[in-house]
Amino acid sequence: MTDPGPDGAGPRPRAVPTPDGPLEVCGDLTIAVPGERDPVRTDRTWFCRCGHSANKPFCDGSHRRVGFRGGGLRRLPVRATDEPGQEVGALRVRPRENGSLFLEGWVHLETEDGEAGWIENVSMCRCGLSENRPLCDSSHKGSDFAAPGAE
Repeated sequence: MTDPGPDGAGPRPRAVPTPDGPLEVCGDLTIAVPGERDPVRTDRTWFCRCGHSANKPFCDGSHRRVGFRGGGLRRLPVRATDEPGQEVGALRVRPRENGSLFLEGWVHLETEDGEAGWIENVSMCRCGLSENRPLCDSSHKGSDFAAPGAE
């Protein structure tokens, strides 16, 4: 369930890795989709974390077929804060060509142990290789991961 924003202004953006599955992202989302002229607007979707979806950046269930193992966030990034640094608005999501899923704006993250924080502008792993999943550590650069990007 999405958290209400201040004064009921809509859901606050949050990113939650599902156990051994996709990254669920909620909020006022604007998603740049490869090959599409217009962005997709939604309040919830699931992005591939295993690197094998035929519908990147979205999950198509391939994680089950390939036996993907990817837990949640082990620790918050050092630059995470208790509260967002400014008013929380829409979250823009951009898949980078052969790389990460870039979340532009403030997003709420929570660790496996329940520690929570806010971070602005973060890259999430979508190749399935990061040692710091669900965050990107640039492991895709040394692999054969290929996926279209979008601006």
